[in-house]
Amino acid sequence: MKKIFKHIIISIISIIILLGFSCFNRTSSKIMGNLCDQTTENPSGYCYYDAPEIWIPFIFLSDSPNTSVVWNLWPEDDFYINWLVLNIISYYLLQIVFLNLIRFYRNKKLL
Repeated sequence: MKKIFKHIIISIISIIILLGFSCFNRTSSKIMGNLCDQTTENPSGYCYYDAPEIWIPFIFLSDSPNTSVVWNLWPEDDFYINWLVLNIISYYLLQIVFLNLIRFYRNKKLL
């Protein structure tokens, strides 16, 4: 029971870390339309803009210019549940490794 409680606490901490990191956004260039001027750098006439993404360490929410308000991240945007789960698992595993390292060094000093 004590181990299950420990894993539940670590899972909750992983989700809190994920929510904390979700306020750090990066941007990526996305196509918003095709009514811009055609130039040598842009022969197809696409209009680009920098869309925000929540990403630490894997992108799981990205702004979709065709279905949402630009520069606002909401569930109607491109939401990738598999990358969200991978983020939570990676934070969980990092905490397990960190706790085992602390336990290893603590036991090493006691000997």
